[in-house]
Amino acid sequence: IWKPPEGFKVKANLDVSFNHLTYKAVAGVLIRNGDGLIMAAGIYPFESVTDSIVAEAKACLSAMILLNDLGFRAVCFDSVEFRYVPRQSNQAKHTLAAEGRRFEGIRVWVEEALVGVEAVVDRERQRVTSSF
Repeated sequence: IWKPPEGFKVKANLDVSFNHLTYKAVAGVLIRNGDGLIMAAGIYPFESVTDSIVAEAKACLSAMILLNDLGFRAVCFDSVEFRYVPRQSNQAKHTLAAEGRRFEGIRVWVEEALVGVEAVVDRERQRVTSSF
């Protein structure tokens, strides 16, 4: 289950869809505030990616650039440890990366995301607020 960042930070969640046959990857970056509201979302396609670790590193870099471009300074990351997180733990970031395969080029949304992602975020927010 998605957990909000502490204090006045925003949290960047990342997920990567990697195809080892084509060496292509698509990263989904989802930035939310402590209330779970979407601050920004981005889809980043990558080519000539050798493995999933490189894809994750590229996703982290893309997230840091997006955070910097939008002026966010108090940030926490969810994916910097390069550890496996079950899909059901954060369905929103997985949905963003999966739907990102439909697009060519980088796509960024500010204070919104794809409709399917927004629906998942709303469900996750309800779960988080009901657990307090």
